[in-house]
Amino acid sequence: MKLWLNSLLRLVAGTYFVVTSLYCILAFLPYTFFFLVKAPPYAWMPWFVRHQATLFWIAAAAALLANWNIRDAWKARQGKFLVGVGVIIAAGFYLAFRPFLSTLEDNRAAYWWSLVTLLPLAAVRFWRQSND
Repeated sequence: MKLWLNSLLRLVAGTYFVVTSLYCILAFLPYTFFFLVKAPPYAWMPWFVRHQATLFWIAAAAALLANWNIRDAWKARQGKFLVGVGVIIAAGFYLAFRPFLSTLEDNRAAYWWSLVTLLPLAAVRFWRQSND
């Protein structure tokens, strides 16, 4: 049961970060910027943009719960765990006050945001790998 729950939590977190990255890369391309960002064909796209911060908190909580081993977190690797949680909290507050999806344009900033949004997936993977 724990394996299924961890897999589901990782799927939730991964889906958010990949969809956010995909949205940013589509905003970077001029043709798709107009047809998918400025005039979205699907109702979930503006909803996703409006609720970016809330969805981030859900995805971050899912990633933390899926990769949290209480013995490792509070004993040998307490500092590393607390730094990771601090970075996630800081990113969450940044998104709460300055959500970037609603202000994307078809420029390099959209491209860089598409790469930055994939960093949490890489960080969680390396964090999990170092805990094993």
